[in-house]
Formats: sequence, C-alpha cells, structure tokens
Amino acid sequence: MARLICGIDVGTGAVRAAVLKLGLRSSEVLQLHEVPLRLPEDGGPAEPEAVVEALRELARRLPPQVESRSAGLPGGDTTFRLLSFPRAALRQAEAAIRVELEGQLPFEADEALLDQLVLSPPAEDPATVLVALARTETVRARLRLLAEAGLEPGLLAIGALPLARLVPPGHALLQDEGLCLLDVGRTETDLLLLRRGRPVFLRSFRAGSEDVTRALAKALRRPRGEAEAVKCTHLALPEPGFPAPDAARAALAEAAQSGLGTLLTPLRRTLLELRAKGGAVAPPTRLLLAGGGSRIPGLASFLTQRLGLPVERLADAVPTPPGAPAESIPSFAQAIGLALEPGAPRSRRLDLRKGDVRYRGDRMAIRGHLRNALVVAGVAFLAWLFSAWAESRSLDREASQQSAALERATLEVMGKKYSDFGLVRSLLGKTGAEVEGPLPALDALDVLAELARTMPSDIRNNITLLTIETGKLAINGLTRNAEEASRIPEVLKEFERCVRDVGTLSGSGSEGNYSYQIEAATSCP
Repeated sequence: MARLICGIDVGTGAVRAAVLKLGLRSSEVLQLHEVPLRLPEDGGPAEPEAVVEALRELARRLPPQVESRSAGLPGGDTTFRLLSFPRAALRQAEAAIRVELEGQLPFEADEALLDQLVLSPPAEDPATVLVALARTETVRARLRLLAEAGLEPGLLAIGALPLARLVPPGHALLQDEGLCLLDVGRTETDLLLLRRGRPVFLRSFRAGSEDVTRALAKALRRPRGEAEAVKCTHLALPEPGFPAPDAARAALAEAAQSGLGTLLTPLRRTLLELRAKGGAVAPPTRLLLAGGGSRIPGLASFLTQRLGLPVERLADAVPTPPGAPAESIPSFAQAIGLALEPGAPRSRRLDLRKGDVRYRGDRMAIRGHLRNALVVAGVAFLAWLFSAWAESRSLDREASQQSAALERATLEVMGKKYSDFGLVRSLLGKTGAEVEGPLPALDALDVLAELARTMPSDIRNNITLLTIETGKLAINGLTRNAEEASRIPEVLKEFERCVRDVGTLSGSGSEGNYSYQIEAATSCP
C-alpha cells in the first residue's frame, strides 16, 4: 500500500520539502515546496524566528496525509571519525567508541549522540567503523525547531548522505570506487565519498555560494541584494579555452573565481588527503554537484580544471526521480534524498535520533499506522469469512454425497433406505435376533446345502427354481416319479433351523419326468 513521506531540508537560504508517494518497489515525487528565508542585509545566518516562520509556512503547504517525515543535520554540526575495532568489540560498539574518542573531541563524549557504520567486509578483523557524533544539545535544538512548526521528523540524517539515495539501485555509479557527492549550499558545503555505493567519508566546509555573492558585491561595489541578482542572471564561469565575451563578464567571472577560492582551497586539500588514505577509504575518481550553488553556469568545468578529476552536475549523471522536474534537482536533491532516506538499508545510513531523542511518533503517524492496521485486519476478517463460507459449502456437499451413498448401500444390502449414520451403525452392531428389518439370515446357498445334506441317495432330485423371499421359500424341481416328489416335504421338515410350515406338494408329469412345486414358511432364529 502506497504512503506519503516527506523530506525537509532546512537550508541557510530557504527551507524546502519534497512529498513522495512510496510504494513497495517504486516512488514518485508528488509535490516540491520552497519557502525563502528572510536574511539580514549582510547575508549572514537567518534569525531563528525567521526560520520558524518559514517552516510554519512550509507546514501549511504540506498535505495532511503525510505519514512520516525526515530531516537532516548540517555536516558542520557533526564530527566524523574513522576508527578500527576488533570484531568482538562491535557488540559493545557505542561504549567502545566513547572510550576511544575520549580526549579527542572539543566536548565530552558523554554529551554526544552518535551513530556508526561498519565499512569492512564481515570477514575482516579488525573492522573499520565510520562514526558520526553531534552534541546532544545541538540535535535537541534542531528537533525543537522542527517540532515548533509541527514538522517533527522521525529520522535525522547527516550532511550530504541523503544525496546518495538519488542514485537508483543497479546504476553504474554504485560500482564506482571513489564517487564524491558535493552539496554546495549558501554558506556551507557538504562532501560525501562513496565506495561501491557505501558511504566511507563525510566532511563539511564553511563556504558556499554566498562567498561568490560577497566577492561580486565587493568587485561591483553594490549592495549584497544587487550582487545576488547579478550572480543569478549574468554570471557565467568561462569554459577552458573560451574567454569571456566581454570585459564586464570577464570581471564578473574573475570576482566569482576569487569567491570560490574559499571553497576550493579546503576541498582540494581534502581530496589530496583522501588520495593518500588507504584501507576502507578509496581515492576520489569522480565528483557530482548538487545544491543551489551548483546552478552557477560553468562551475563543473571550473572545478574539473582546478581539482584534476571529472566533475558534473548530479542532475546530468543520474535519472531524474519520477514526477520531479529536471530543473528542480539542484535545489531539491537534498529534500528528495531525505524523503528516501528511511527506505535505505540500515548498513548505509546514519540516524542521530537515538537514546533520549529517539522518535516516539506523532499523532499523524500513529493515525496512519492505525488506519493501515485496521485495513489489514478488515481484509483478513473478510478473507476468513469467505474461507469459512467456502469450507461450510464444501462440507455440506460432502455430507450430501455421503448421505446419498449411504442410502444406496442400505437399500442394496438391507432392502431399505437409511440416511442416519448412527442408526445404521446401531443396526449393524446388533445380533441376528435383535436386527429389525430384512437382514438375510438364510440364502439360496444355505437351502441348497441343507437339501444336499439331508436328501436320501435313492431320490433323484433336480431343482429348477429356488425362490427365497421374506418369510417364504418356494422350490420347483424334477424327479423321476410322484412317489419321489412326495418324500421331499419330509426332507424339508428336517431343516428345522429355518424352515417352518411346509405346504402341500403339487406336481404333474409322467414316469421319468415328474415336475413338482412346494412352498414353506421361513423363520431363522
């Protein structure tokens, strides 16, 4: 059964939401919403009140049928570490990690929430573990901010990790040994390194497209708002070997490149560091751009030239999610990835809703789960009713067939139809004297055997017809003469066990061929 899920991206320039319809094996983007933040004149961070106001407006635009929500924590509010542990210690991973990191953090390990991913194959010992930590108060503040707007999430992802969900299963990029995803935001940029689809490294930089805006404002000597408008409408970084068409655009490109230096320096240093690492961390081989900053024309070519590895936009490298406009991917990639995050394998995602801040559900989610449970229970009840009805019909047909078979058998054997199994069982269990009804105690073979045993040897008797009915016996036969025929009733009288009241002999014929008929009553004990 399809359900509505929502990813909420709290950016530094706008808040965005992606509403998806999630089925068993498919997903579709239904709605994309964006609410810009009121920013100060200097382009600094928005006031908390402005963020709450934008989130409330965003909440009003979302459909009430949304069953679950996911949000993210900026990578700059999180600390990442690669640690190595014996396999046996992974059972107590969290305690071992806190002991290992004691003294390495700018805050006490007990004041942090953490989650971890095991990067090594199952057979490798010791195992390499990627650990993400954030101060408990920082996580509480982000959850409180969302809850005040009625958007409390059930999952809290980290940094650029949700971008990996936009790479569909089976895509060739998931086999890449060193795929980098770069989410270029307004004031912060998050880097994610994937090795064969598994996250192995995350880092955040305090730099973004706002540095380009400030460099343009300084070069043009204009207010920030005008510089932002110029960046969105006139800026284009020149392609290698193709100079700017005029001096004005060349000046804009030069100013933008100086602003990008704030991001380029730590990014280049990080990539060099990753190339030098071994073990679970693979050297970067390709970089994909997302985020609002990736909209700057020519940015991919500029970074390709400066970083020494292929760079392209994420929207150009992977299929557009069903239902989403292609032009929306740079800005809404994080929101769509957050919506897909709960469906990712547990071994490939990080979630800081742990411990004291674990998700306990909200009324909408509970209502949705209850509705689904009632639907399932109703379907099961209807299926049980149909099954019981079908079984009852089958039993009725079988009972009718058995009753008809019993009537046929009792008519053939007992001379009377019986449809009551209990009655037939009681009749069959009685002795001969107790049986009421035409159960045969004497048959033709019995009579013939008795006659053969008692018939004198000097009488030649050929029986031509022997009739046995209820309480009656009739014999038709041939003898040599009337005198032999007259002796046969005496022979019958000797059959005292069943034959009673032998009647008068009647006959006709000549010497050597005399036919007779004799009747008697039968009553066997």
